[in-house]
Amino acid sequence: MLIRKRNMSQDYFKILFVCIVLSSQVGAEKTKYTNLDLQQLQYLMDGGIKLVDIRSSRLWKKTGIIKNSILLTMFNKKGKVVNNFFKRFSKKVKPNQPVAIISYKGDMSQIAAEVLSSEMGYFRIYNIPLGIKGWLSDGRKLKRYR
Repeated sequence: MLIRKRNMSQDYFKILFVCIVLSSQVGAEKTKYTNLDLQQLQYLMDGGIKLVDIRSSRLWKKTGIIKNSILLTMFNKKGKVVNNFFKRFSKKVKPNQPVAIISYKGDMSQIAAEVLSSEMGYFRIYNIPLGIKGWLSDGRKLKRYR
């Protein structure tokens, strides 16, 4: 009986999570992506969602990276989109796959989420507004980048 209660509790939290994500879309006609907090991101990562880190290699070296993240620099030093970024992205993630995008502070990942969802046909995009900076502030671990 104790095992059954635990499964019911887990099911409840899964349903609650889905409702929260779906409700964040209500009235959000302007955005075609969803912002996630770090706990929601961790839940989706535990379920196997792809996480794309769009920072530069300099920042990956400086802070480290989230384990199993896909590393694709989106912006060069001048703030311009790196040539072939979208082509490389589309080879790693298909438009129907759920994907979370993370940058250092969440501002660049928001731009990426907007472009991918409105211009590239991706419809299961998640932005992480707190970024790696928030990940670190929350005491979460990063893996060394080599």
